[in-house]
Amino acid sequence: MNARTLRVGNYIKAGGFISEVVAISKDEISFVHVRNHTNDILTIPANEIESISLNKNVLIECCGFGTDKRIAAKDMFLQYTPEKDNYIILENAKREQLIHFWDIKALHQLQNLYFALAGIEMVIALDCLVSVIK
Repeated sequence: MNARTLRVGNYIKAGGFISEVVAISKDEISFVHVRNHTNDILTIPANEIESISLNKNVLIECCGFGTDKRIAAKDMFLQYTPEKDNYIILENAKREQLIHFWDIKALHQLQNLYFALAGIEMVIALDCLVSVIK
């Protein structure tokens, strides 16, 4: 995985477990520091990290998307459309489409987009994520 696409707070898979990125090596972006399922901090080579694929269970059960595939982000909405090449549609309060963000297939991409648009972290139920991603 390319560590340049990550930021602190992203959830990824490291060593087969859901882990949270806590730091990215400043000098060498080939290493990522993660907090694993036992709360240990590990340094993992970026090529050993996997993204978490988005699916209906992850979005609805763990990330707070409604059954209409939407989540509020401040005074806007994000709508996920997996059936149309995995893109996110940004909608205003009237649910008018404003922008399409293409190729959002992984949880860390969605987290980064949400943070960029809303200015806050997306709330993700970690216990749910661990149970859904096995």
